[in-house]
Amino acid sequence: MRKKQLMIDTVHHVPGRLRLRLGVIKRNAAAAAQACAILGSLPGVERVSANPVTGSVLIHYNPGVTAPARLGEELRLAGFAVPTATAPDPAERVVHAAVRLAIDILVERSAATLVAALI
Repeated sequence: MRKKQLMIDTVHHVPGRLRLRLGVIKRNAAAAAQACAILGSLPGVERVSANPVTGSVLIHYNPGVTAPARLGEELRLAGFAVPTATAPDPAERVVHAAVRLAIDILVERSAATLVAALI
């Protein structure tokens, strides 16, 4: 499973209504149903619906009873995402992309130099 599939992203939040994107439920109706069952069993959760086409879950909850952080944590504990501490940092992704680009450029130049030397 790719790392992107193991992340939970908050798409939209207003008190009482939370939309999350879970890569692991995208094109996976069984996982979407399982996420709904887990969230629906939590105190304060009033309604849950999941869309396996988009990979999103819409949760209506009572903000006086539960918090959005708890909802995401319950999904993490159930294996729907990696813990926040191990999720890739956006800055880290930029650095990795820059390093990959630099390596690609160096390999390309080295190959061009090698071809020129052989000709």
